[in-house]
Amino acid sequence: DIQRHMRSCCPELLPQPLQRQRERQRELSPDDFVSESEVNEAAATAIENMPDALLRRVMTLRFGMDQAWQRRTPLEVGEMLGGRYIGKPGLVQKLIKRAQKSIPLFADDPSALEILYEDE
Repeated sequence: DIQRHMRSCCPELLPQPLQRQRERQRELSPDDFVSESEVNEAAATAIENMPDALLRRVMTLRFGMDQAWQRRTPLEVGEMLGGRYIGKPGLVQKLIKRAQKSIPLFADDPSALEILYEDE
């Protein structure tokens, strides 16, 4: 087994556990690092501002806002939605993608941009 061999011979080449990787990212660029709680807070705001109630519910269930951000599978989301979504993870996945696409991207403040060349 290659994994067992690498653990004994060259463990530094194995993928780092997620926590150590995040700590290393934070050390390398502390000003640019976004914590998990900040990501969750921004996601919650974006999801809560979705106008479509079904898509909002799908995103809440998928990303586990109601259970400490423990994500659910499309099958689990379908079971919780009920109706025509029960047992149809493909249909739920399409609904999840539609919901994700409906969230607009964050717009940066353009006031700090320096215009190098502008057409008239």
